[in-house]
Amino acid sequence: MILQSLFLENYKQYGRLELPFREGLVGIIGKNGAGKSTLFEAILYCLYGKDEIAQKDLIRASFADPKAAVKLRLEFTIGDVLYSIRRELRGRKLETVVAELYKNDELIAKGANPVTEQVTRLLSLDREAFKHSVFSGQKELTELSETTGQGRRQLIRRMLGLERLDDIQKAVNSDMNARRNEIAGQRKLLLEPEVVENLTTQKSALETQLEDFSQRLAAENDRKAALEDQYKNAKARFDQEAVKQRQHLELDKRLGELQERMDNWSEQTRVQTAKIESLRKTKTDWALKEVQVKSYAPMKQALHNLEEAQHKKINADARTKEISETAKLLSECTQRKQALERDLAAIAPAAIRLEATEQTIRELESLLEQKVEEHRTLSAQLKSLDDRIAERHDKINALQTIGREGACPTCFQPLLHAYDEVLAQLTAELSDWTATEKNKLEAQLQQLLAEGQALRAQASNQKKEQLALRDQVARLPDLERQLRQEEQTQRNLEQKRLSTQKILDEIGDVRFDEQQLRELKRQFKSVEQLHQSWLQDTAHVQRELPNAEKALLEAKKHIGEARAEQQEVQSKQQAVGFQAERYDQARALADTLDKQFREQYDLLNRLIGEQQAVRQKWQSANERLEQHLNVGRLIAENQSELDVLEKLSELFKSFKNIVLERVSPGISQYAGELFSRITKGKYEGIRVDQNFEFSIADAGAYYPIERFSGGEIDLANFCLRIAVTRSIMELNGNGRSVEFLAFDEIFGSQDEERRHEMMLALNLLQEQFRQIYIISHIESQKDYYPNILEIRAGAQGSVATWI
Repeated sequence: MILQSLFLENYKQYGRLELPFREGLVGIIGKNGAGKSTLFEAILYCLYGKDEIAQKDLIRASFADPKAAVKLRLEFTIGDVLYSIRRELRGRKLETVVAELYKNDELIAKGANPVTEQVTRLLSLDREAFKHSVFSGQKELTELSETTGQGRRQLIRRMLGLERLDDIQKAVNSDMNARRNEIAGQRKLLLEPEVVENLTTQKSALETQLEDFSQRLAAENDRKAALEDQYKNAKARFDQEAVKQRQHLELDKRLGELQERMDNWSEQTRVQTAKIESLRKTKTDWALKEVQVKSYAPMKQALHNLEEAQHKKINADARTKEISETAKLLSECTQRKQALERDLAAIAPAAIRLEATEQTIRELESLLEQKVEEHRTLSAQLKSLDDRIAERHDKINALQTIGREGACPTCFQPLLHAYDEVLAQLTAELSDWTATEKNKLEAQLQQLLAEGQALRAQASNQKKEQLALRDQVARLPDLERQLRQEEQTQRNLEQKRLSTQKILDEIGDVRFDEQQLRELKRQFKSVEQLHQSWLQDTAHVQRELPNAEKALLEAKKHIGEARAEQQEVQSKQQAVGFQAERYDQARALADTLDKQFREQYDLLNRLIGEQQAVRQKWQSANERLEQHLNVGRLIAENQSELDVLEKLSELFKSFKNIVLERVSPGISQYAGELFSRITKGKYEGIRVDQNFEFSIADAGAYYPIERFSGGEIDLANFCLRIAVTRSIMELNGNGRSVEFLAFDEIFGSQDEERRHEMMLALNLLQEQFRQIYIISHIESQKDYYPNILEIRAGAQGSVATWI
């Protein structure tokens, strides 16, 4: 197995990492907490899907989004075959796990458990065996020497993977105990010999009783068959009489129905006759009121004409009022329009004044800027002059301090007569600058300040006027919009007035008498009620009189038909020939035979029940005997399995002892050779006995490992760890399939010379392992590594760089 590349995203200290692996001896350097050991943890997680951290939420990088997925991908080769493992954890709590294994880009396993199982088969190592053989840290090295007695033996057993055999043996022992308990429980179910004998005798007696029941049941069944034949004949004769009775009763029922129909149709004849007489009387009564009814139509037309005249009068009054209101609105609209036109005429010059004012403001601001620049220049000149005046004061003070007899600070010659000349010249310059130039500059500055203030005052006044003019000009669009609205309103009102006048002209002159309309309505109301009653009664007579006459004829017809059918049914009833006495005799005979048949049937059922009770006793005895035999067979089967399990347990025990006996010499030989080479022959070797007690050879004698210094013990642990790794791989039969080793901080207690020797030993290991990765924080070790991988922590995650 050769590692090719590792990809991490949001995994622990890494935000995103794409790391290509190199072959040979590789040093991994970086500060504590940067993520050096995390690389090995990621490799282990990719292969076996299990992290050392129990809480999944701690696997996601602390700086990643709480919903971000954690992604890992490891690529490695075995021979010429490239394998790629991809694992991903999704969800806020990383509850969704995705895993895939590819062989030369072909998916061969999917799902967390299937991928882990396939990797275990490929490497011939499960997670614990891989971890104990491939990865080694300072803790794992010191654990070999610090653990003693049974604890060390258990440690080596765990590293060699013998714990799996222990688990299997425990399972075998558990099955053995279960079989023993099961056999003991089954023996309790066996029957005593005297019980078996009693059950056998009881079973034979019950079989004799069952034979007697069979013979008696056969005789009683024959008697039941004879009674059944007699009952069937009597039942047939009774059924014939029952048919005659049923036909007689049905015809009798039909005669009753016909008589009921004749009574109903007779009542219908009486009702329809009375109804015809009432309808004809109503028709005669209305013929007397014909004159009043005929006045309804002319009166209704007159009322309609008056209501139309009333409607025209109301419409004409409303249109006249509408014209008056529209004229008033037109007048108000005209007044508003004229006011807006006056306002617009007043505001128009303001726009021109606004433009002139803004131009004046720009000119004033330009002049003010010039004055500011002039003031800045004069201020600089005045400061320069003040500096020169201060310099002259300093020179005069220095000259007066030196005095006439003093030496010149430049040439170191006495001043003498030059003192007065220089002092007079300096004083004259100082007086001239102060009285003339400075006063002139200060006067110019005052003049500039006065002019600037005047310009600011003018600009301020102009800006006030500008604001006032802007307010006026800002009203201009609103006034123009209002004027357009008023003009549109005026046009709408004019159009409305014209259309209303047109409608009024179409209505024309209207003549209407309100009193006449009220009187006509009063008269029409009484006539209308009479007319409605006439319409209803007339319609009722026209509709019901023909129906009543027709219904009367139908009723008389149905009475004749029912009377004829009644005579026909009476003839059929006589032809049936039903006699009640003969019917009762046939029924009594059938009932008697039926009772005898049922009694015989009950007797048979009682005998069958007694037979069933005897059969159940026989079955109970038979089942107990069968159960006794089955338990005996189960005990024999379980005893056979127990014998196999006991042999298997002994084989596992012997196999583990043989493995331990074979491993310790190989560990002793390889660890001793490596230890002697690193110590340059100072110590001849290391011995590991069958109980995995370690001792070091010094001057031909073996001493316990505790006798030596910490550095020598760590060195011995290193050699033992590598020897154990080789033994684990040989035991698992993976040969050269895993060609990768990783060490984490193993040089801590060694001096520089021993580190050098250990590095030489690691170089020798490259003959078997093509990739050896070592984590170290010791800077002096850098020169020993052909390849160096530096890990640096950053705000967005750690970074790995080949240097």
